[in-house]
Amino acid sequence: MPSVDVGHGKSYAMPKDGNSATKMASILVREEMVCMQADFLDAHERHWSDAEHLFQAQRWANADHLYGMAAECGLKLLMIALGMAYDEMHNRPTKHEDRVHANKVWLRYESYRSGNVSAIGLALSAQNPFADWDVSDRYAAQRNFNRSYVLPHQRGAQAVCDLLKEARREGILG
Repeated sequence: MPSVDVGHGKSYAMPKDGNSATKMASILVREEMVCMQADFLDAHERHWSDAEHLFQAQRWANADHLYGMAAECGLKLLMIALGMAYDEMHNRPTKHEDRVHANKVWLRYESYRSGNVSAIGLALSAQNPFADWDVSDRYAAQRNFNRSYVLPHQRGAQAVCDLLKEARREGILG
């Protein structure tokens, strides 16, 4: 089977069926997407701002999703500042257990904060407001979301915003 070099040190075998061009195009798109570098601060701020606009417009489902994303990005920014290893080439945390979303990043953050003298003032509440949040909820029907369901997630994301401000004041973030 012939192969095609697509860069990044990778080559792919070309199937002999009629869909080769389509399959190759999707591989190339995925390769390009891998190259985009994460900017957790920008992502945190963008998701927070959009979530607030959607909350005000009573677009509960999308606001809820973005509150989770904002919290996740903000906490991952802090985790990196507190020593979390990050694989720049693959755009992801090095440790598999750090590749989590808002519902689990709350606890992972604490594992980096605890025992770190410079982060004593950066504790989160013991109660994880995202315990009932799941990234796959983005596929759920809008009727499953309402203000009372989203409000704890908004408060959790606000707590992360406040934590980032405190981390800047304490010199942990530039």
